[in-house]
Amino acid sequence: MAQSQSKMIQEEYYEEEYYEEEQTTFQDKLVLYIEEVDSDAKTSDMRCFIVFDEYEKEYLINGMRRGDFVVGCEHRFYCKKIKNLLNYFKSMFDPKNEVKIILYNYSNINNDVNQLNFRDLYLLTNRKKEIVGYDGVKLIDHSTWKYIKMHLKNLKYVRY
Repeated sequence: MAQSQSKMIQEEYYEEEYYEEEQTTFQDKLVLYIEEVDSDAKTSDMRCFIVFDEYEKEYLINGMRRGDFVVGCEHRFYCKKIKNLLNYFKSMFDPKNEVKIILYNYSNINNDVNQLNFRDLYLLTNRKKEIVGYDGVKLIDHSTWKYIKMHLKNLKYVRY
């Protein structure tokens, strides 16, 4: 009899564990990608992906500077306000350099954005997932900052 109780407890535990794994949700998600291009070397200097976490109500930036963008050292930044995010960008990017700004729609992405890393997001990039993109944009232009701000709002308010 003790053996059957032990087996029942194990089965219940397995069902709970299995049920928890099934709770991971996947959905389409807008992701903003900004890449700084060094004006002298004409190479990528900084790349970052910005996603909005609906649960924490904050933005997450996954970025990487220079080097091999698949195995390099990434940085992460979290903030709740667009103003803080724009200040972060202004401190990261050299205003004389050009940037590429691309809005992607990633399908079936894990809803827990804290589990996403730069490599995962980078490997998901694909022209078919691109909604809109601009190359050769200068950050000294005020309209560029308005454009970035508009897309950051889209990440927060567009729902699927």
